[in-house]
Amino acid sequence: MANENNDVFISFSFKDYDKAKEIVDILEKKYGLKVWMCSKELLGGDKYYAIIPGVIRDSKVFILIQSENALKSKEIPSEILVARNARKTIIPFVIDNVDIEDSEIEYFLLPLQYIDATVPTLEKRIDELSQSIYSVISQKGDVLGLNIVFRNKLLSSNKVFPVKTFVGRESLIEDIHRYYIEGHNVVFISGIGGIGKTEIAKKYAYDHKEEYDTVIYLTYEDSFQSLIINESNFKADPEINRKIKSNGELETDEEFFNRKLKVIKALSNNRTLIIIDNFPEEYKEEYEQLFEGPYRLLITTRGDYSSSDYPVVYVNPLDKPEELKALFFNNYEENVVNKSDNELLTLFELVKNHTYTIKLIAKHMDMSLETTNEMIKALSKEGIKSLNEEIKDEKSHTSTAYNNLLKMYQLSKLSPLEIDALRFMLFTPIEGLPSIYIKRWGGSDIYHTIKELEKRSWVLKTNTGYSLHPIVYEIVKNNVSLDYSSCKDFLSNYQGYIHQESSWNFLMMEKEIYASFAYKFLEYFPKITPEIEELYYDIECLLSFSVNPVKSLELSHLLYDYFLMKVGEDDYYTVRSAYKIGWNHIFNRQLPDSLSEARKWIILAFNKFQKINRPLSTYEKMVYYNCYRHIAKVYQFSYQLDHQEEDYKLALKYALESVDKLTKESDEELKISRLPSMYIQVADVYLAHKEYEEALKYEIFSEESYGREDDDLLYRLTRKAKCYVGLKRYKEALELANECISGYLEKDGKYHITTLETYNIILDCHKALGNIEQAKDIESIIASIRKALFVE
Repeated sequence: MANENNDVFISFSFKDYDKAKEIVDILEKKYGLKVWMCSKELLGGDKYYAIIPGVIRDSKVFILIQSENALKSKEIPSEILVARNARKTIIPFVIDNVDIEDSEIEYFLLPLQYIDATVPTLEKRIDELSQSIYSVISQKGDVLGLNIVFRNKLLSSNKVFPVKTFVGRESLIEDIHRYYIEGHNVVFISGIGGIGKTEIAKKYAYDHKEEYDTVIYLTYEDSFQSLIINESNFKADPEINRKIKSNGELETDEEFFNRKLKVIKALSNNRTLIIIDNFPEEYKEEYEQLFEGPYRLLITTRGDYSSSDYPVVYVNPLDKPEELKALFFNNYEENVVNKSDNELLTLFELVKNHTYTIKLIAKHMDMSLETTNEMIKALSKEGIKSLNEEIKDEKSHTSTAYNNLLKMYQLSKLSPLEIDALRFMLFTPIEGLPSIYIKRWGGSDIYHTIKELEKRSWVLKTNTGYSLHPIVYEIVKNNVSLDYSSCKDFLSNYQGYIHQESSWNFLMMEKEIYASFAYKFLEYFPKITPEIEELYYDIECLLSFSVNPVKSLELSHLLYDYFLMKVGEDDYYTVRSAYKIGWNHIFNRQLPDSLSEARKWIILAFNKFQKINRPLSTYEKMVYYNCYRHIAKVYQFSYQLDHQEEDYKLALKYALESVDKLTKESDEELKISRLPSMYIQVADVYLAHKEYEEALKYEIFSEESYGREDDDLLYRLTRKAKCYVGLKRYKEALELANECISGYLEKDGKYHITTLETYNIILDCHKALGNIEQAKDIESIIASIRKALFVE
């Protein structure tokens, strides 16, 4: 029944009933878990729809048996939605190699860490599943007498699959594994761009997946340091985050790099495979820090590492006629060209058997219905350069591959919509953009065009979405215009989503995806112009919320200098930019001199607002009242640090004055949008001064203004819980804090200041209520978060 408080709810398709039942039986009999599984008698009808939501809400963990059947189910999307709304941990248990793209539940599954039960044995995967379940329902290792011990671990990337039509080069895969068996931990795969290095690495990982507990796939894009410290690389449980030092500042890039690399090594062994694609061409001594690890590294590169101490597997063009023809016909579906056509070998020789070019030729001929001779004439007309240089001559090599593919690009006669789609793809990260974001930002026409271009190999499908091959990226970037007018539509869509979806409320995974697109935009549009000034502003806001505060602050200063030159120091847009610099410092306290800088810039903005000699719009007034609020916040933070009574008085003065002024405002829209947050600020000041009755009074004013459905609900409820603690109303405080903690875990993650503060409230309540065992559990959680957050 719904009130039995099950450990686990199992969501599955009844076409997978036998497999699901096998999994449930093991979880119950071997691991002692209480699992709720829908019976065949209950399926469908009013009974099913009445009972399921309650069962999900009363279970601790939601397990999805993910399969092709599950993705086609009508009920499962609704079940997942209930679990999401109830803030349940969702763990996909994948039992077949189905692609989730375009399924109804793609959006929900995208950010989740799954367990791949396609990797033998099922018993091991269920053991892994049970560990994950227990890590959610209890922070203690000894659960139900099973003495299960949890430890930090690196997490595998999304599934690493090679192309379905892999041809030849099996001997190279054997060579790679032989080197590992001989004791080498680093193997390079070297060759020209587009020769098939990436697919060889993926094929090796797939063929030997049973020999690895963890497979991590990364793409080298920016720098060696960012490869390690990038938030989306090397995911772990618990997460490896930057720590806060004793002076309140975050670790520097170098400090974080050194510590994170040590952690990665500590969590690895020879059953950890790390694939790094597109590694730099030139060897640098600093790379040895990465090479000297217990994991196995498989690195693809266009460079020549033959002089290093590490084995190199060289990828040369295919030379066997049967393999070349197999490669061609694996990408060719029409019947114009016959498999016995020996002119094909002449065609392949024309591009020196270059793998990626042959695929493009096959796709092109498939679409155009050209014959082999017609294709030979077309390619010969401009005289494509040979690919027959030595691999060591890296620059010549790259140039030649580039020119071959450039010729294919020109022959393809891409339509304006296809050009638009490729232009959009220039903004996607090299590791790939999930299809859901292509649909959102590019629109349906671009999305479907990208799907068609993928069929013709101009766009590649990666483990995490769609991207451009590095050489195709170079071709498109050099041959397609990137002025604002040509990108306006999808940039407007992108900007609109930041506005509409309230970027501060995105999950961290979403923020990172939005940020990856933003970084490309900033690369292509490094100078602010009137057309993009508001997009710059929105990107600055996006990055300021836990994503990249340093970059956000840089953009804030760029916007301030831009508007200062454009409209002068007393114009609203310049004043708004000054306010945003101060705002960045307030909400990212790890920035250097955050409080003094925040005070300087927000007071500057506040004073400049007084000099604007025209009526302000509703939105402009909102910013003005935000200055009031954040001056109060600066003095509040100063008081909390130094306990100077003068700071408290100034904080209260500005907070109450803003409420008084807003109450007298005739603009009702302004009142509705700003007054609740001003009440919150007054509550914060009183709370800092331990005046709990007054703090609670203003918190209730805020709640009455907002209602329960607002963007700041979690923060308001946490504030209210603090008031209750101060008033010794511990049961009420505990109820609110428990309501908040699951929200913070989903929104900010376990290892975040807001999560830590909320656990501290829960701890105080348990201690005050005499709940000794619960207090001990929470203390262990707090200790683990502090260890992850702070440099002790």
